This record gives sequence, C-alpha cells and structure tokens, in this order.
Amino acid sequence: RNIAEKFLADKVDLIAPCTTPNAQAAVRAARGTTVPVVFGCVTNPVEAGLVPALDKPSGSNVTGTYGFPPVARMFDVIAQLCPHAKRIGTIYNSSESNSATFARSSKAEAERRGLVWIELPVTSSADVKTAADGLIGRVDAILLGQDNTVASAFDAVLKTVRDNKLPLFSFDATAAERGAIASFGQNQYQTGVDWAKELAVPVLLGRDPGAIVPVPYHAFDLQLNTAAAAAAEIPLPPELVKTAAKVFDH
Repeated sequence: RNIAEKFLADKVDLIAPCTTPNAQAAVRAARGTTVPVVFGCVTNPVEAGLVPALDKPSGSNVTGTYGFPPVARMFDVIAQLCPHAKRIGTIYNSSESNSATFARSSKAEAERRGLVWIELPVTSSADVKTAADGLIGRVDAILLGQDNTVASAFDAVLKTVRDNKLPLFSFDATAAERGAIASFGQNQYQTGVDWAKELAVPVLLGRDPGAIVPVPYHAFDLQLNTAAAAAAEIPLPPELVKTAAKVFDH
C-alpha cells in the first residue's frame, strides 16, 4: 500500500497493480480519488472486493482483467499423465482470495471425478516446505494454484517432489519452466496486450474506468517439462506434447 500511496503522491495517470494482494492494496489506497486503478493477474475480482460484479462496470475508479484457471482442462491433463492417481493434494494460503477460489474450484472438480482432494493451508512461505513434506505418502500428485505465498517457496516444493518422484502440476504460467511437469496458465504476453488495448489505453485517453466492464482472459497455454516428467518417471504422450505452447527440457 505504501507504494500505491507514493504513486498517488506523484500524481500518476494510472495505477496498474498485478496480483490480487497488490490490486487490493492499490484499490484501498486510491479509494475516494480520481486516479484510475486498472488491475491484472487477478483470479476473482469480485471475491477480492475489487469490483462489485463481473458483468457490469464498477461505477468507481477501478477496472481490470481477470481469469479463472481452466480447472477441468488441468484435471484432464493429470488424468492423461497419471491415470492411476486417485488422491490430489495442494498447498495454498487461504487468506489469498485467488487461492481460495482455486481450492474451492479444484476440490469440486476432483470430487466430480471421484478423486480425493487433500488441502494443506499455509500462512507464510516458511510453512511451504513442511506442508510439501506433509503430502508425501498421502497423495499421488500435487496441483498448485496461482498462490503468491507458495510461488515464493516453489523451489522447496520442487525439491520435495523430485526427491520423492511425485508429479507436480500448477496453474502458475511459469511453473513448467521452473520444474513442474505441466502448467496451465494465462498467456502472459497476450494478456498484457489485451490489458493495454482494452483497458489501459482507453483509460489513459480519457475513458472512465468505472464505465468499463472487467475483461476476462482470452488465452490459456499448456506448458510441459520433459525433464520433470522423466524425473517422476511419467512418459509424455506425443499427442499431448503437440498441443503445448511451450515444452522445456531442463
């Protein structure tokens, strides 16, 4: 929030926060001012208290872009790569509204498929390694959301899964490159283009942000990591590899 208040003091033309916690801080700081807040990297802006609805303008100085993770599509990938997986675990910070949305949606999808969903909540990055270790022997695969707390300790999770040959999947668009077997996240480049074209530029040109309906993400990409799959002794079907936007081998 201190950074957002500094922006306000500098009389910027627009604040562009990325991630739910940053967007919440910016909206709180700019409340009652005329400085536009055009957020991005947010899962559920209504639940986060950024806007009152997804299908209508906010009527305030706030708008932005958002996206719900493609939960069903990710479970399809998990089923294809790990057909015998019956217990799916996750680690998340329940105080992050985006993570709570992910956990709720994923639990519902797991139960719809007859799978067991196991959650281990954390409150800080220091808790992540202990939580990851706590899933060993209890789950057949781990699925992570776009959780800022967990992302800051991703390497700790990666070490645990590699040491135990446990498959790791994530909705973080950077996770496959960092060592997850597969990630299903928004296309960051296209999201940035859409954010600028549909939101930021019109606002900078004078359009009222309170009159612009929030814009959903248009593009999600599957990314794969062949080295991570090999480490977990999971073959990647050629037909799945062909559908991936990127394939990493390290």
